[in-house]
Amino acid sequence: MLELPSAQRAKDPLPTWLTEVGFAAGYLLKRFDLIPDHVAEIGLADDALILQRVIERNKSELDRSLAAENGVNAS
Repeated sequence: MLELPSAQRAKDPLPTWLTEVGFAAGYLLKRFDLIPDHVAEIGLADDALILQRVIERNKSELDRSLAAENGVNAS
């Protein structure tokens, strides 16, 4: 199926920024990850840092999308 010409031309319907932010948010909510949440002081900190980095990385796209959704001209 993946080698069909139509599959090769297919475009992912989700924008990259939305995929990255969704993954980071899911990682934040995941109970067990690289540093489990129950580890004192750093368990949730690593999750929050990942989410923060992804949001910073995609800030311009997020701002543009939110402005478009609210009918504001984003410059």
